[in-house]
Amino acid sequence: MPQLIIWLISLVALFSASVKAQTQADGITQLKQFLSQVQSAEGEFEQQQLRAPRAGEDKPKVLRKSSGRYVFKRPGQFLWETQKPFAQKVISNGQQILIWDPDLNQLSIRPIARGLAASPAALLFGEQALENNFDLISGGWVELKPKGDAAAVQNYVRLGLGFSDGLPRALELHDNFGVVTIIGLGKMRININVEAQQFKFEPPKNAEILKLNQ
Repeated sequence: MPQLIIWLISLVALFSASVKAQTQADGITQLKQFLSQVQSAEGEFEQQQLRAPRAGEDKPKVLRKSSGRYVFKRPGQFLWETQKPFAQKVISNGQQILIWDPDLNQLSIRPIARGLAASPAALLFGEQALENNFDLISGGWVELKPKGDAAAVQNYVRLGLGFSDGLPRALELHDNFGVVTIIGLGKMRININVEAQQFKFEPPKNAEILKLNQ
C-alpha cells in the first residue's frame, strides 16, 4: 500500500532546524494530541525519494518527485491524490484500499489488512495507539521504529515526523534499501466537514479491475 507521498530538500532542512529546537517530549506530545484531537483534515503534499550518493557523486540522487493533495477522516478513511507528474488516487473507505491509475485505466482493490496500522499512513490517518506498533525514540524529530508484528510487515526501518504548532509538517521514511522518502505537508485545514463522497470511486465501465488478497 502506498501510503500514503514532498517539499524541496532545502525547505525540509529549514523546517528541520526549527523542529530540532523543540524537546523530544514536546514532539511526542504534539503527535499524540494530533492523533487524538484531529478527526479530519485536508491539505497538499510534495514528495521526494532520494538515495545516498555513490562513487563519483557528490550529493544524494533524486529518484522521484510527486505532488498532490490529501483528505482524511477518522477512522481509516482517506484520499491521497497524486496530481504531478502523473495522476493517481489511493482511497481508503475504511474497509478497502482502492488504487486508481487512469493512465492504465486500472483499479486495484484490496482489503485493509493488519499491516495498515503499521504503515506510515497510520501516523496521520490511523486511530490505534502508536505504542502498539512503534517504539518512540529520542531525537530531534519524533522518531519511530516498527516493532513486533509491525516490523515483519513494514517496508521502513525508521520513520521521522516533524511538527510545528501542533501539526505535522514533514515526514521522513527510511526503507530497507537505503532510499529516503521525504514528504512535506502544507496548507493543512483540520477538523473540517468531509463529504463521504470523497472516499468513494466508480471506475469507467471499460476499466480493468484487479481484486488483490481477497
